[in-house]
Amino acid sequence: MNYVLDAGPMIAFLDDEPGAAVVEQVLTEPGSTCYAHIFNLMEVYYIYFRRGGAVMAEDALQSLIDAGIVVRDDHDAAFWKEAATFKGTHAIALPILFVWHLPTALVAPSSPQTTMSSTLLSCSTTVRSCSFDRPLLIDSHGEANF
Repeated sequence: MNYVLDAGPMIAFLDDEPGAAVVEQVLTEPGSTCYAHIFNLMEVYYIYFRRGGAVMAEDALQSLIDAGIVVRDDHDAAFWKEAATFKGTHAIALPILFVWHLPTALVAPSSPQTTMSSTLLSCSTTVRSCSFDRPLLIDSHGEANF
């Protein structure tokens, strides 16, 4: 199973907050891969930079990579234009769009992409399966809903 993580779950994991166990579970699930887009990692980086400077930000980023998170830097014109078009018609945080669009690139990188509107299931979803049929949601209490 493949997962795409938003900044929130990554920060919960790093800070051992509610939801950290869910992130650890998907990171250690046999045969799974956890991805994070550079735009979502940028959020993690700037939060830790504000907390303690460049060293803390670099340590946080390295901890995520050491934990097994695979960094993706998808940013071709079709990718960011689709995100911008969706943002233009929906009230949604821009980084969330990259969490939701990345699975389409992972599932079918060389075929026509699924539209973002068909892959966006819930703006509150912070960890998502790339298979499209089994979303993993983390609620405000850190509980996973499969």
